[in-house]
Amino acid sequence: MRIALDLSLLDHGRPTGRAMSRLYEELSALRPDWEVVGYHRQPVEAMRLPTNVTPRRLGFGQEFIGALTGRLAGVDLVHSNGRPTLAGAAAVVTLDHVRAVDREAAARARAVMCATSALRHQAIWQLGVDPQRVHLTPWAAVEASETVSGRRVRQAMERYRVGRSFVLHFGGRKTTEVLAAWAAARRGLAAHTQLLVVGLDGPSQTALSREAARLGVESSVLLHGWADEADVPLLLTFAEMLVHVGGSSSFPSRVLEAMRLGLMVVSGPGPAVEEIGADAVCFAQDGAEMARAIRRALKRPGARDAWIERGRRRAAAYNWKRCALAYADVFETIASSRGWLRQAA
Repeated sequence: MRIALDLSLLDHGRPTGRAMSRLYEELSALRPDWEVVGYHRQPVEAMRLPTNVTPRRLGFGQEFIGALTGRLAGVDLVHSNGRPTLAGAAAVVTLDHVRAVDREAAARARAVMCATSALRHQAIWQLGVDPQRVHLTPWAAVEASETVSGRRVRQAMERYRVGRSFVLHFGGRKTTEVLAAWAAARRGLAAHTQLLVVGLDGPSQTALSREAARLGVESSVLLHGWADEADVPLLLTFAEMLVHVGGSSSFPSRVLEAMRLGLMVVSGPGPAVEEIGADAVCFAQDGAEMARAIRRALKRPGARDAWIERGRRRAAAYNWKRCALAYADVFETIASSRGWLRQAA
């Protein structure tokens, strides 16, 4: 089979990119005879591409259509994130967020792949995709790709200025709620305990710094920009817990990674995290509950043990081979139905 892959799907700066890279690594082992050509607009020299993906620089829209038909004859299907794709090709769309997808591209796709039930529901009811073409294919945790030395750990801890006890949060639109919960939870905690927030742009850091000062917790809150992906497993390994805000329909990759590494997760409600985390996540319905959960877990570390054990079991239930087999089945069904799947020699 020959697949034209939109390389923006493999952007490692986003959870979808890390997941799709891991998916194609698994597919290369399951289907070594498949050929994957990655199309892109920007240089990809710095991208960590799976071994079975060959990059080729193309444009999008009409430019892409002309290049694909003229230079990539025999493509069995196009795999994208929902940008407009070649009308005559069999298109597969991996949906990460409904607002980021082109409605027409999703409607025209032969298959829409969703990692959570909430996304599947939105694809059907908000994008109007035929339910028969919407497939639920949960991802798994993305494992660290390198061995970590003691020196590497010390460098990371110094880079983020964290001490021996910190709570980790990946910043977003609801980080102010986490700051408020942290301010309430701080009462009675050891003075050296810190809240580390990563993944913030410049304006967000400025605004949150002012909010932390207003709440009187500026000395215990560390605000950082985007964390290097190589640092994330270290932060998840050495943090006391992960605080997640919930709310989203997208696959909660960081939550699953934390559970796999033995970290307790405290989260606000949300359809995706409730589906994936189930009874392995400590859910807080509001800021007051979140503050109590954080304080209780930090003051009594033994209270985390049951959550950690359930989290490890829950994370182990998700694996990349099962996900890749589901994708392979969809790809092969689409290609063979159009009579394009090349027969093995």
